[in-house]
Amino acid sequence: MAPWPQMQAAACEGSLAAQRARRRLGLSLERRVDVFSVIESEGIWLMFQPLRNLFGFYRRLSGVAGIVINANHPPSLQRYTAAHEYGHHVLGHGFSLDEIRNIDGARGINETCEFEEALAVRLPAEGGDPRHEAAAQAFAGHFLMPIQVVNRVLLARGFDRDHPQLSPVDVYELSLEFGTSYQATVTQLAVLEKINWAETHKLRLPPIEITTILAAGRRPQDTRADVWLVRETDTERDLPVRVSDEIVLRLPERSSNGYVWTLHRIQFSSLEVVEEVTEAVDDEGDRHGGSTVRRVHLRAISPGVDDIAVVLRRPWEDKPLRQVVVHVHVAGGPTGDAASGLIWSQQLQRALVCPCGRRH
Repeated sequence: MAPWPQMQAAACEGSLAAQRARRRLGLSLERRVDVFSVIESEGIWLMFQPLRNLFGFYRRLSGVAGIVINANHPPSLQRYTAAHEYGHHVLGHGFSLDEIRNIDGARGINETCEFEEALAVRLPAEGGDPRHEAAAQAFAGHFLMPIQVVNRVLLARGFDRDHPQLSPVDVYELSLEFGTSYQATVTQLAVLEKINWAETHKLRLPPIEITTILAAGRRPQDTRADVWLVRETDTERDLPVRVSDEIVLRLPERSSNGYVWTLHRIQFSSLEVVEEVTEAVDDEGDRHGGSTVRRVHLRAISPGVDDIAVVLRRPWEDKPLRQVVVHVHVAGGPTGDAASGLIWSQQLQRALVCPCGRRH
């Protein structure tokens, strides 16, 4: 292990490189980074393969650069790993094999795979310079979660910008905004001094426990899927979800006065309704009674675009008292219909090139 001052200097190098890369690419502070598109735009080959212990790796050879990401990992962890590997590229590193110790806070997945065993024969076993890993990890954190973006999201969600009091559910919802893994989000919040390092131990819960809480005790059908919670104040919100992700609308209502929330449309092109129920709320001091929460639970089943609209009105009245609309953009897997392989856009690129090297 390199001396601590050298590791600190490497982390500083990575964070500065991330800031320069964001400016060079003209990335917006208003929406999360599509890291896969960034990698493609830089002319880097991007492939997804089942890997046993590796989270990903980067290799530059004879002027050609490539990144491989573990296809068995959840999309949020894949995005963060991709940012780490892209950091190696931007920082001018030649090669890196990245395991759990290099991708902070992540959990390994044991899968046997001939692809990785064949890879081990061709590439050196050593993961690389620890200073390179520190720099790439800092790059990933600041590339996907720079201080300006973190501050904006915290304020938009009603938290104190400098000293937010965050629960595991809060952190998970922030991770969805950033498009990063839960554990990486915890770490970056500590790096940016939004929480102290002692708090990170209390927040390190398995994401599946958090998604089950958000889904009111219903375990997501796909344990790797994200669960998006929509509140009454989230109208006109854009949700960049993936196939198998689940969306839960929790909307307070007072059925005693006749007003209830209902789906304005129940036919969707990319979504299916899992459940629509009314839950009683234990509201002490409510003398009139009737406080309930309408929970509408949906699942993304295919790529496409849908609007979810729910209206608050009395069943016998046409004009609603209030309406909540969220715009859902459902993306498919990065490799298209295949479970692994090159990113879909690069598959198309290869398909347009004939064996002689000319494009059709």
